[in-house]
Amino acid sequence: DSTTIPNNTTAKKIRKNVTIESKIIRPLPTEFIEYLLSDGVRLPECANRVSSCMNDGSGGGGGDDDDDDGWDSSSDDNNDDGDGSIDEIKKYNFPLLTNQIQSALTALGGNRNLGCMPKLNWSSPKDATWINCGSMKCTKVGDVYLLLKSSDFVGFDLEKVWDDLAEDEDDCDGGADGGGGASNGVECNG
Repeated sequence: DSTTIPNNTTAKKIRKNVTIESKIIRPLPTEFIEYLLSDGVRLPECANRVSSCMNDGSGGGGGDDDDDDGWDSSSDDNNDDGDGSIDEIKKYNFPLLTNQIQSALTALGGNRNLGCMPKLNWSSPKDATWINCGSMKCTKVGDVYLLLKSSDFVGFDLEKVWDDLAEDEDDCDGGADGGGGASNGVECNG
């Protein structure tokens, strides 16, 4: 037989110049899924830096690692709704996930700071590029969190992606997962 299927190593070599290198981070912490589905756009405490997109007016363009790129976590710790009552905002912190994302950014971008394009299993947060200077390029962990948190597509993946499947399976065998497992990882594409 003249047609042979190349082994995995050969196939990787053949596709190396036409594929995007990726790093997959999974499983995602349940608290992270809760954070993505919560109201508001706010960085977790472990990721207080956003990349060069944010300009704090200091003339540095926001790319300086010594500043917080214009984000002030203390200024919005409480939500004053105008009637004198103050609602406490839940603070999120994912140090292990933050380290994993930083490792992926370093592996994909190296010293050249190329960054990555994040996505969940199905969707990329392309509808949230407005919050990242019109780009999906993430060079800091805060960018990844910000894009994923701001995306309606990501929210759909987490809440609704199984709805049609659940109805089909109910017709066939009387049950389905019904969600919750829609996303089991973040993918960073370099």
